[in-house]
Amino acid sequence: MACPKIRELRVRAVRVPMAQPHKTASGTISESPLILTDIVADDGSIGHSIIFIYAVAALKPTADLIKNLEPMVKGELLAPIELADKFAKRFRLLGLQGLVAMAVSAIDMAVWDALARSHNTSLVRLLGSTEKPIAAYGAVGYDGVKGSAEVAEDWAKIVSKQ
Repeated sequence: MACPKIRELRVRAVRVPMAQPHKTASGTISESPLILTDIVADDGSIGHSIIFIYAVAALKPTADLIKNLEPMVKGELLAPIELADKFAKRFRLLGLQGLVAMAVSAIDMAVWDALARSHNTSLVRLLGSTEKPIAAYGAVGYDGVKGSAEVAEDWAKIVSKQ
């Protein structure tokens, strides 16, 4: 089976309101600034990724940066390791950190997802393992002892209903 090529990169920046604002060391977060990235392959498979951008002010610049990387990936094979090498070489002087790392990561995750979908399997199986349950994780932030306990209790109620 021939390896599919990347036909298109789709990028959307969204701001999702949070039901409960989250207190952090840098302030209260009342919405989730997210970037949704899709890699569309020439075999019709579409890989997805979601990245959380910590500051709303960085949302559009990061989405623009991801979209501006499309010429580097368009026409390339769905070959995540080769693409990672290409990005490492391209950004050797700038470095793979900060917004550049976030942009490259968004593409990397979407490429891995597209590759798994093109093989009609899960990523974990593509990588040679099997699906199994994993423990959920949630950060309660800097809400103090009482606030953290309340958030944890709310989450425990939700989990117990499942």
